[in-house]
Amino acid sequence: MRTQLKVFGVLLAAALWGAAPALVNAEPADSATEPQKKLGPPPDKQTAAKVNAYIDVMNNENEQLFSQQREWLSVIDPKVGPTCKEQISIRQEIGPKDGRYDVYRKRLKAKPALPADAAALRMVDAVEELHDLGRGPGPYNSYQGKDGSWCKRLKEVFPQVLAIFQKYSASEAEVRAHVERFTDERDERDAQAALKKYGRNYRYAFARMVLDGKIMMRGLHAEMAKHSPDPNVVRDLFTAYLTLGEEMKAKMDVDVHAKVELFPHVFRFFLIESLPKIKRGRDALLESLSAPPEKRRAERNERAFSQVISAYNEIIGYMNQVKFDPNMK
Repeated sequence: MRTQLKVFGVLLAAALWGAAPALVNAEPADSATEPQKKLGPPPDKQTAAKVNAYIDVMNNENEQLFSQQREWLSVIDPKVGPTCKEQISIRQEIGPKDGRYDVYRKRLKAKPALPADAAALRMVDAVEELHDLGRGPGPYNSYQGKDGSWCKRLKEVFPQVLAIFQKYSASEAEVRAHVERFTDERDERDAQAALKKYGRNYRYAFARMVLDGKIMMRGLHAEMAKHSPDPNVVRDLFTAYLTLGEEMKAKMDVDVHAKVELFPHVFRFFLIESLPKIKRGRDALLESLSAPPEKRRAERNERAFSQVISAYNEIIGYMNQVKFDPNMK
């Protein structure tokens, strides 16, 4: 089962993929001549499970926490603090914790010990601290504290909320760096194995799209974080991923008429359904980046990049469903 780290919003970086489909025995392909990066041995199951535990925490918690961080910091200047004119609250899930923090900690404390364990546990601590803080009294809005108690509570809570955001963000960055190194090497290993056994066919193309997609999104995130993103750099970042996707779709359009199934149907489906959405987002982003500077361009850039992110996360969902039959190359 693949575990994919989704991309939530323009503040976050690349998407990350889990284990690739198992390769069945086959004769080595003659076309496996591409230069290959030298890699170490594959990780054991326990190590892979630990990294997937990191990914699950990020997938389950990042969107909610980073969304709240953006909301609070858009309303309150951290250098100034609350003015008590703000109406802000800690968004809270309805119901109990359901023990999910204990489940996280159990998985993160399992063997083997990895360098990012402590940071991942700090992430869980931060999420639980925010959860508990949000279940306490206020701040909600000024109408619930006419006597000034709301303002006092807001000023008490804000430093705590800010510390939680900082704790989670710093820890998430450390965990993410570890996960990216781990999964980049794993996905490169999967691509090399597919190329060696099956040549430049669907299994190899799928493995390359996993890796090239992460490279694309990571590069886009880095470029879009700059004050003045370069449209030429942005255009080039899409090239390898979209070119491979279009080549595979063209090949599938022919092979779909074969008497036997040569590729998983869902692989072709997301190329038809979701890849055009990424292209439309790319085109909107390049149009916005290339336009003369104006007051709302940053907003248009973010909206266009969000289209790319949404389409890419849609592809992630489809890729998690891809399963190759033994006769498929």
